[in-house]
Amino acid sequence: MPNFKERMAYGPASSICAGRRPKVAPPVHENRSAGGGGDVGGIFLKVCQLWRAGGGLGSEEAAPAASFERVPHQRSRAIRRLPVEQGLIGRAHARRAIGVHKLNQVMVADGYLRRLAFRFVVKVHRNRIEGVEQPAIQPKRQRLLTEERRQKIKEVIEQQGRITVDDIAVKFKVSAVTARGDLEVLAERGDLIRSHGGAVRQLSPTVDYPLRFKETIHHAEKVRIGHAAAQLVKPYQTVILDSGTTTAQVARQLKSARIQPLTVITNALNIAYELAESENISLIMIGGILRHASSSLVGPQAERMLQDLHADHFFLAVDGLDPDEGFSTPDILEAQLNNVMIRVSSEVTVVADASKFGRRSLSSIGNIRCAQRIITDNRADSQSIAKLRDKGLEVILV
Repeated sequence: MPNFKERMAYGPASSICAGRRPKVAPPVHENRSAGGGGDVGGIFLKVCQLWRAGGGLGSEEAAPAASFERVPHQRSRAIRRLPVEQGLIGRAHARRAIGVHKLNQVMVADGYLRRLAFRFVVKVHRNRIEGVEQPAIQPKRQRLLTEERRQKIKEVIEQQGRITVDDIAVKFKVSAVTARGDLEVLAERGDLIRSHGGAVRQLSPTVDYPLRFKETIHHAEKVRIGHAAAQLVKPYQTVILDSGTTTAQVARQLKSARIQPLTVITNALNIAYELAESENISLIMIGGILRHASSSLVGPQAERMLQDLHADHFFLAVDGLDPDEGFSTPDILEAQLNNVMIRVSSEVTVVADASKFGRRSLSSIGNIRCAQRIITDNRADSQSIAKLRDKGLEVILV
């Protein structure tokens, strides 16, 4: 139906048919094109799109103008059958098509055109952009099967090294829940590593990845491991924390547990920063050469300093854990310092998530028997767990 401005501009059809002067703008010139612009007063009528009736005008088109004045529904049917080009029609077009020439009859035609536009066009197409052709209807894209979509995700991971949940949702037109499910399945198959907000390519045990990157992968598992490790610590003990993201979670849990008094020795800057404000923890920082990838201090100076110390408990983070070969890390200096930490500690607990199992890195830290227990998550391989227990190690699954 016409809006308020249109009703005020043209007036009701009954008043026009009764011969009263309608509140209208001057008539438009005959040579105005149907696709031209118009103002608020309605100088030029635009209709977004009317369906072709197929075959031109009906028999009522030949009726004289007087019959259109006497029988309004005949005007409506005639206007509805107008052949329209490009979905646009103007007043002059309407006058010529239905044989209406007088001013008030043109206004009646305009009123019916507007009613038809609102009734049949706006309701159907929901598009009021004037003077713009409707875009072509795009064919519906066929949805990928689940396995096809997961294969495409693997290809993106292999090419770019990473993918986010939002990337999957936009690229494959699926929900975030479906995207997360695909990543979980692919992670269980070993095709990728699940990360916070997405996934990354499988890590190489020989590559020393930056600490910020490692913090984003297997985060939930590391939190559970850190909580279990903190429960092993008693008051008045001295604890060594190796560098790494899993041992950083151990430090965070020790801080919240408020075990006091407690002494912590570490070579990791991120762990020292985490514990710096804990008044119940006496912190000893080992000096040496800074490794930028792990934000840790290593080298001969760190080893000499450790040789004069003793710890009750050492929490060791590793990059590779093989039941036959032992523990390993990609950096030689880090491995040498870890070996000294093992020698000065009464008890060694390895903290490693399931992704470390079955991997061998560049530098060996020590064999399996150098540790008393291993804390890992419940995704660890059952055969590896059985081998470790056969060798006398306590395995805690979280």
